[in-house]
Amino acid sequence: MLAYVSRLREVNPILNAVAEDYGEKALNRAQEIDVILQKSSEDERQEIYKKQPLLGIPFTCKDLYDIEGTKTTWGTWNRRDNVSNHTHVVIQTMIDAGAIPLAKTTVPEGCVFIESVNPIQGTTNNPYDTRRNAGGSSGGEAALNGVYGFKPSVGAFPKADLVGNPVEPLWNCFGPLCRYAEDVELMLKLFCTGERSSHVKSAEHFVIKDFLVPIDIPTPWIAKNTAENQKIAGEVAKVLSAEYDVPVGTIDVSPMKSDYIDVYIANYDAYPTKQNLPEALKSRMLAAGKKNFHAITEIPKWLLGKSKHYLAAILLFHFFKRKYTDTERDLYVLKLEKQIVHFRKLLSNNKFIIQPSWPNLAGFHHAELSTPSLGHTAIYNLLDLPAIACPVGLNDGGLPLSVTVIGPYGSEWKLLEIAKKLEELYSGWKEPGSKKHH
Repeated sequence: MLAYVSRLREVNPILNAVAEDYGEKALNRAQEIDVILQKSSEDERQEIYKKQPLLGIPFTCKDLYDIEGTKTTWGTWNRRDNVSNHTHVVIQTMIDAGAIPLAKTTVPEGCVFIESVNPIQGTTNNPYDTRRNAGGSSGGEAALNGVYGFKPSVGAFPKADLVGNPVEPLWNCFGPLCRYAEDVELMLKLFCTGERSSHVKSAEHFVIKDFLVPIDIPTPWIAKNTAENQKIAGEVAKVLSAEYDVPVGTIDVSPMKSDYIDVYIANYDAYPTKQNLPEALKSRMLAAGKKNFHAITEIPKWLLGKSKHYLAAILLFHFFKRKYTDTERDLYVLKLEKQIVHFRKLLSNNKFIIQPSWPNLAGFHHAELSTPSLGHTAIYNLLDLPAIACPVGLNDGGLPLSVTVIGPYGSEWKLLEIAKKLEELYSGWKEPGSKKHH
């Protein structure tokens, strides 16, 4: 544990990735575990390991999840002194399994953008090139850093249970970022169990018949894939097609991408309305505790350097407060319902999508403001399809290459199987400074 704490404190001045440092608490807990194990017999130790499969393993979580007695800010100025009075169920489950919180990591303001810049910690840097974006909303957790990122379908893991979020039952879900595929498996075994995840099927249930690569059709607010990224996605699809002896095809996801912002916001607006939740609840989530927040009035303040919000958050908060007529809202709600049915039928239990994890590699700081590209991945949240991002080497400039595999509803275990296969073929995670390999 001392090595992890020391390394965290050595690199954080360079990366600026830590929101809360639990180093001393982590060391104390590790010492307590050492004492318990030293006093236990071999049989007793095996019983402890059985009950606590994560015993002594350090982990970090983004500054979105509550840990009792410590700050949870969501990267927003108005919550900078907010101290949690409880521990989130996901975090508590890991602690109960023996894991040790090492730190909370930085997020974009309000966790709404794709670069971790906020008014509390500032800008988080990418370890492969500190001039570049580390990702978001899991930036300190390194979304653009060549690790495995797993997004289960809603309900497969415990709900995110985020305070003030009116659309919790629709899209929110917890998912791990791990350096190795076997660590994803460990998390699946811990969380993806019981009645809540009964829709999740075994890997054997899914017999792959096709790998599908999305056609890269230009759509508003979403960048085209770079030639490098599109090429690597095609290459990975061919490699997997050979491994599974199935063809590679194409798929058109542009109907979901074309107006995903309206589909998202209209459904976001419709759900609490249908549930008779007050308008103030949505506003409270967006403003993160600030009353009477109006995004448009923040722009002049930002221009004068007087705002406590970053431009990306201001603009996105403004989008989120867009209003629709009942007819417009119902049309977008219906469109999503039809698309969910369409994609579940299309993928069934035998087709898997392979695409670049992001249209481009990690960009320079603030470059994503020009083309946020949120819909590149957000459409799979809307469709509630499980997905896993897999590292597949480094490019000539030493930046991580990554593809995302999207599967049918309930295919979490099959996605893990595919991720393990890719890890064998591409050697998985590469530390910063490694030579090109893919």
